[in-house]
Parts: sequence; structure tokens; C-alpha cells
Amino acid sequence: MTPNGKVDRRALPDPEGSALRSSSGAFQPPQTATESRIAAIWSELLCIPQIGRQDNFFDLGGHSLLAMRAIALMEQGSGKRIRPASYVLETMSQIATHYDASEKAPSAAAETSPGLFGKLISSIRRRP
Repeated sequence: MTPNGKVDRRALPDPEGSALRSSSGAFQPPQTATESRIAAIWSELLCIPQIGRQDNFFDLGGHSLLAMRAIALMEQGSGKRIRPASYVLETMSQIATHYDASEKAPSAAAETSPGLFGKLISSIRRRP
């Protein structure tokens, strides 16, 4: 604490230490292609060089907006979609298992109802 009662940020330890590591044990590197893809995305988004199989996105410092970016990047790369809730409690290896077991996500072209925005764009395109 500083003399005026605030947290002395300069005295705090480096955040990239063991505090951000999962509590489940020693580092286990990714073993499958899907795990490697997830680890690369998480590493980029969280600015952490090493992501292990037993790490959890939120335990490593992620938040809901970053989780949605990670999900979108995985969907773009794999064409598959999983429930966003999987990111909350599950480890990276469990999430990879969900991606491997899921089917391809439906494409935007396959949607039957374009929605209000789609209808608006269609009407603008039809005008001379």
C-alpha cells in the first residue's frame, strides 16, 4: 500500500506468473490440431505465450467479449459452432473435444428468413 492507502501497483508481482496458470497441475501442451488452433487463438487474444490443455479461458484473464472473438475466429477457421457457455467452465481440451464432435455451422446463405436488416438491404438493391 502507498502512504495514502492506495494499492502500490509497482510493488505487485508480474501478472504473467503462476497465478494465471490453471490450478490443475503442470503445463500440458496441446496434443491435437484443434487444441493447437485454440491455443494459438487464445495466445493471441490474451497475450500469453503458452496455453495448456488444462487452462480455462476466463482463468487466464479472458472476458466475455474476448470469448466471443475467440469463438468467432474458431468458427471462421473450422466452420463449426459450439455453445459459448462451454468457454465458461471447461478447459481448452474439453472445448477442443466439442469442436471435434460438432457438425459444420449453418451458412448465412442457408438461412430462410433474411431478417429485418436483410430485407432492408434487398429493397435498397432493387431500387433503380
